[in-house]
Amino acid sequence: MLIKSIKKNYTTYLVLAAAVICYVIPFLNFDLFFTNWIFFALILWIINSKNINILKMGLIFGTSTILIAEYWITGTIKNLSGVNTSVSLSIHILYAIYESLFFVAIFLFTKKILSLKKGSTIIKYLTIILCYIIAEEYYPRIFPYNLGNTQILFNSLSQYISILGLNFLSFVVLLINFIFFEMFINKKISKITLVGISVMVLILISSDPTYSSTRREGLKVFIIQPNNIKRNLNTMPNNKNFDLTIWPENSYKLIDLDNKEFSNLFKQDFSNNHVFHTKYLLFGAITKKNNNFFNSSILIDQNKKIINIKNKKNLLIFGEFYPFKEHLSKLIPIFNNFIDLSKGKNVIQEIGDIESLVLICYEDLFRKDVHKIFKGKNPSILINITNDIWYGETIASYQHLMISMALAIETQRYLIRSTNNGVTAIVSNKGEIINMVRPFKFGTIEYEIPLITKKSKYVEYKIFIHLIGILSFIIFLIILLKKNRKIL
Repeated sequence: MLIKSIKKNYTTYLVLAAAVICYVIPFLNFDLFFTNWIFFALILWIINSKNINILKMGLIFGTSTILIAEYWITGTIKNLSGVNTSVSLSIHILYAIYESLFFVAIFLFTKKILSLKKGSTIIKYLTIILCYIIAEEYYPRIFPYNLGNTQILFNSLSQYISILGLNFLSFVVLLINFIFFEMFINKKISKITLVGISVMVLILISSDPTYSSTRREGLKVFIIQPNNIKRNLNTMPNNKNFDLTIWPENSYKLIDLDNKEFSNLFKQDFSNNHVFHTKYLLFGAITKKNNNFFNSSILIDQNKKIINIKNKKNLLIFGEFYPFKEHLSKLIPIFNNFIDLSKGKNVIQEIGDIESLVLICYEDLFRKDVHKIFKGKNPSILINITNDIWYGETIASYQHLMISMALAIETQRYLIRSTNNGVTAIVSNKGEIINMVRPFKFGTIEYEIPLITKKSKYVEYKIFIHLIGILSFIIFLIILLKKNRKIL
């Protein structure tokens, strides 16, 4: 039955495969961001075809893209939890199916909107685009990424993240897809084509919306990528006149804050095994407090005194917490040996008189949490300490870096990344990589980070920008429903 179905829809499956490839390529090579400009145009061709099972198309497309773009998940689960390959692959496939439900919903909605007999084509297309963006923003994911993330190297476009947010890039990508569909598949020059082309021209000729530091002095940082060798953490900078040394996540052993003697024990042990040569040191370690364990970033001064601690909020499933452990351990006994970490909060860590927001592991991908901090506080730099060793020799470390670059532009802050074995980097408020250490290499970076205190337009007006998008979607949908006098 399946073979007959495939033969009958041979062309459709070829087009679907092409759409999968066009969607996935930028996640594997960000320089090829333009392939995303046609993936949804191909999907539109499929949706407009007769006798097509949209539910099946959505499941195949979504599952395939996740399995390919995030191929490293299987190995990462295996490295994190110690389960065998078949179990980790099964978890990966289940997660891919879950992710595919997003595309199933989008494909079904698109099919329904396009099937409406009455209504402006422009309004139909804008309704579909806004639906995609809103769903993308709020659909719960383990690795929160947007279509717009693929366009981070399209510099003329990506700078608008600081004004309209990452969703604007998703909007433009989908708009280009509809223009392509109209011109090359529908083969007609419609109003949506002309409007879309005009918008793109205006974007490309507009001036750069980013801005420079509003404070002359900077923070002199010395960042170390130890490449999983502890003694490399003791490396000395070329210039001793630095403010801050940064080590990655899990650089130090457990710090037991419940022990009344922890301060003296920590000072003694640290002095015996480690050294740093700046005013402050920021590093990652597991801490224990009130019999709870946390993944923490710790700031200490030259006297090895702990100044402040921030505990990770967004924990990694099967790496830092294990859902249904009681039941899963019956199938996977090793789960009984793992200790769940507790959730912390996103708080500001002050480095002298400088407010910084430290993001542990993949917290730099959770943009919503970062924006909440900016509502009440105003950190002048972003710091990400992470391990990334679990990904092995895959593209995941680069994906982590490239996806986090949007946060630097969106908040108009420099982003400092210190990793165990890649990719350590400094990203400017324009999303430019100032310097980097590649994966599986020992290296250091010395740099004076400009301190920016002015908030970006997007950070200031995010709620209004999102409200405009949601209201526009509702208005367009009501117009279409009213003209067609039926409920979707």
